[in-house]
Amino acid sequence: MGSKEKILGSSYSEGIISKLQNLFDENILIDSYFHLMSLRKELLIRKYSRRTIKSYMKYNRDFLLFSGKEPKNVDDEDIKTISALSADIISRWHHISTKYGYN
Repeated sequence: MGSKEKILGSSYSEGIISKLQNLFDENILIDSYFHLMSLRKELLIRKYSRRTIKSYMKYNRDFLLFSGKEPKNVDDEDIKTISALSADIISRWHHISTKYGYN
């Protein structure tokens, strides 16, 4: 028999991730969105619009998925890498859109 995937749902509270990791001896996979709940909370406190919060959460989640790291482990090199990659993609899109009249 193969291994079975276990899914655990939990509401967010400060420190819940470390509590869950300490509770289980096995490695647990935590969706990167869960790591961003404190960011979401801060944006709500600062009265950012729901649309802005949704965008911030999406791009930060994508970044975490790209880096494969938790927010506390992201370093300057990760940010430089994603910035350079993003700039390259934008540059290529601009070149294509100009060449074929998509702008």
